[in-house]
Amino acid sequence: MLKQLLPKDLVMNVYKKGIWGTYRHFALETVPLNDCTHAYADLKMIGDLSSLHWIESPLRFSTPDKTTDIFTVHFASLNFRDIMLATGKLPSDAIPGGIAKQDCLLGMEFSVSVHKKFIWSVPDNWMLQEAATIPVVYATAYYALVVRGNIRHNDKVLIHSGSGGVGQAAIAIALDKGCEVFTTVGSKQKKEYLQMRFPQLHNKHFFNSRDISFEKGVLTATEGKGVDIVLNSLAEQKLQASVRVLADHGRFLEIGKFDFSINSQLGMEVFLKNISFHGILLDSLFDDGNQDWPIVSDLLVSGIKSGVVRPLKATKQVHRDQQKPSSESSAIPAVPRFACDPSKSYIITGGLGGFGLELAQWLADRGATSLVLTSRSGIRTGYQARKVQKLKGIGVHVIISTHDVSTEIGARQIIQEAKKPVGAIVCEPKALGCINLDKATRELSKTTCDLFVAFSSVSCGRGNAGQSNYGFANSVMERVCEKRKEDGFHGLVIQWGAIGDVGVVLENMGNNDTVIGGTLPQRISSCLATLDTFLNQSAVVVSSFVPAEEDKIKQEKEKEHHLNAIYIILGVNDPTNINKSATLSDLGIDSLQSVEIGQVLRRELDINMSVNEIRRLTLNQVSEMSQAVVEEEENYTISLTETIENKNLTPIELIVPLNSAAKSKERLYIIHPIQGTVQVLQHMASFMSCEVFGVQCTSKVPLTSVSEMAKFYLTKIRAHNGGARFHLAGYSFGASVAMDINIQLFQHDSGSVLKSLTFIEGSHRSIAVHMKRLREIHATNDVTAFETELLTNLMDRLEIKTHKKVHSQLQSAKNFEERLQLTSEIVQKLRPNLSASSVKEFAKSFYKRIAIGLTYRPEMIDLSRNVHLVCAKDSIGLLNSVGADYGLKEIFCGKIDVHQVSGDHESCVFGDGGKQIAEVLDRIINIE
Repeated sequence: MLKQLLPKDLVMNVYKKGIWGTYRHFALETVPLNDCTHAYADLKMIGDLSSLHWIESPLRFSTPDKTTDIFTVHFASLNFRDIMLATGKLPSDAIPGGIAKQDCLLGMEFSVSVHKKFIWSVPDNWMLQEAATIPVVYATAYYALVVRGNIRHNDKVLIHSGSGGVGQAAIAIALDKGCEVFTTVGSKQKKEYLQMRFPQLHNKHFFNSRDISFEKGVLTATEGKGVDIVLNSLAEQKLQASVRVLADHGRFLEIGKFDFSINSQLGMEVFLKNISFHGILLDSLFDDGNQDWPIVSDLLVSGIKSGVVRPLKATKQVHRDQQKPSSESSAIPAVPRFACDPSKSYIITGGLGGFGLELAQWLADRGATSLVLTSRSGIRTGYQARKVQKLKGIGVHVIISTHDVSTEIGARQIIQEAKKPVGAIVCEPKALGCINLDKATRELSKTTCDLFVAFSSVSCGRGNAGQSNYGFANSVMERVCEKRKEDGFHGLVIQWGAIGDVGVVLENMGNNDTVIGGTLPQRISSCLATLDTFLNQSAVVVSSFVPAEEDKIKQEKEKEHHLNAIYIILGVNDPTNINKSATLSDLGIDSLQSVEIGQVLRRELDINMSVNEIRRLTLNQVSEMSQAVVEEEENYTISLTETIENKNLTPIELIVPLNSAAKSKERLYIIHPIQGTVQVLQHMASFMSCEVFGVQCTSKVPLTSVSEMAKFYLTKIRAHNGGARFHLAGYSFGASVAMDINIQLFQHDSGSVLKSLTFIEGSHRSIAVHMKRLREIHATNDVTAFETELLTNLMDRLEIKTHKKVHSQLQSAKNFEERLQLTSEIVQKLRPNLSASSVKEFAKSFYKRIAIGLTYRPEMIDLSRNVHLVCAKDSIGLLNSVGADYGLKEIFCGKIDVHQVSGDHESCVFGDGGKQIAEVLDRIINIE
């Protein structure tokens, strides 16, 4: 035999069915789609509508009973909330009822199990497509206006977004109750449509939903009294304006979700008018114990009978990538997804361990109602008790078995004490336990046991020094499962690498970054997602682990995209016209874009560079770096190009002089860029003939929103200037604040206070365009990623190059305070002149400025003011994204004078560019 084996030179000698062979690892093939009679649509990635696909539904285990029935869905309404959720603009946790944990987040199902109390009969004269437009909008409207708003005859009602689904339903109900209805719309066409549908509405009842001009209109129409009910779906300043038009004893009904999700503030003073504020959340009607649903259901039925409830105009839409079932079949191709049969029990050996408890929760989330968790010592810790109690709290029957699975008797006893027929066995590494459970299930659960899963180790499949016995024991389990498969039973073995988050690695060996046997711990969420994939394929032995070093081939493929990412940031559509030998500074990169490119280099190439180094970089050099990426051994380095002091981080003075010009009647106030200070503007201001003052972000500035910031600055500027008229400008981020100051003056009929308004290299679009990477992360609601990117961004601005290890450490921190502490320690080590408190204060302030900048949406009120825009000739970011006027035409209907100066977004305030800006501002001030 030895003579036969030696020439073969196999890594492992495996004799099977008379043939010598070996084991090899193959990449797992894509799991094929299943033809399913029950499926639901969901997104693989929130915000990417192209990732919408069908997923197999757990309804395959559901059966109708006295209270529920199963229906096939022919039409489903697409509501505004679905769009907000799908695009990531509304976080799922902003909706009650635990929807964030539900399988079908969007509510688009091929078939659905419904409680009979939520069912209505479709009138004979309605098509199903028409009926689909009714439930959500009319139930919301009835619940809001009648149940919560207590609508009465002769009430005056303001209904925002009247042309929307809920708006139309609410108008119909309010008119039926004998109320006078005011509504807002976004276009002339929508107004004409509503007048055609509701002839009772005249021109005096319509206002603009795109700005807050409706406030003055409603108060005028009601002779200053206001309205009795507001049904609101508008956000931010429009919400505040809506509150102000509420009459004494009025009821405010909020159906929007945006202000809830960002925890907007509502002043308490308004409640002195004896008003009530109601959060209208239709999902809460489905909670157990809610007594309002029968009322809403009866109202809708009576509305159908009376003719108040009528189908809405709808357009049939089918997503381009969604497959439809053929006319001959009731099945649809869907991504397979594991679900538990609620009529069976699921046994987990070692079920009270870290992985075991997480697996138990996962099985419960997938529909398991009966679990048997084995542990010879039983519950020993408070954590175990709490996890088990949580499972019981959601209706899962949990048995803690102390029988010894390593004996045949113990294995049989475990199966026999299960409350329901055993549907699955999950064995953690125990060779004898696996053998005994195999025998027991063949005898006691031969027809019911659908799954037999054993957890092996990568040390068995790939080997690990000093673990031969452990590897052999795991190999025994693999052979057991292979035999089960040959005999017609289910068998699956998973060779796991190190497991993260819970268990022995976290308790005894380090953290999620600890390298163990050449692998990194695999996070528990990844393990469970991988388990779902493994349960839907046919191979017996599979493996999953995270290598400590990235696969070089995969890394190279990923790096091919970095130049395209930089082109996108620069706004370049045709790269062939770009001189790759020119520096990024020559190409017009600005400070915000340089930070974003730094993030691309860090993410794609593991290369960390300061802002100044990035500006000197050429595209050819970027290409060369991708061919020879070297992992940096240092955690961080520093390039001291300037001295930074505590006072340069968070300034003490709010308004500071920027030049030494003599006192004059003309004063110019300039709002700071994103850094919060105005030192960069001193060179430019030194050339001006009038007094120039810089407005800085001190610790006392409110940072809840750009509007609050603008309100604070406006008060301080007017006080500083003795109430006299003044000129205003904003640089970069400061342009948004300056714009909002102007809007607030306009709203209070004080626009004449401003002599002139100038935007220097910025507009309300500045942050959204320049900080594209941060904006994308912010939209996903991944707080950890957002905070990490922002703090590395901050260190970049302090000329500290953060390497991959620092990025990983920031991500691993438990919360923002820990990340803040780590950041201050790094900064202090390399810039010892900066205090920890000043670094933390600056970081928090910088974080808030970025956050409010990303969410700023000015009122679109068509301001009639003439404004000036100073743009740098070499700045291509805003120019390519929003046009030559930087998007200012969206806000101002007056004249927009554009002045070009030398330099790019950052350098234009220095050298010749700074002198040219000063000349432009002097001309503007002299003319105005």
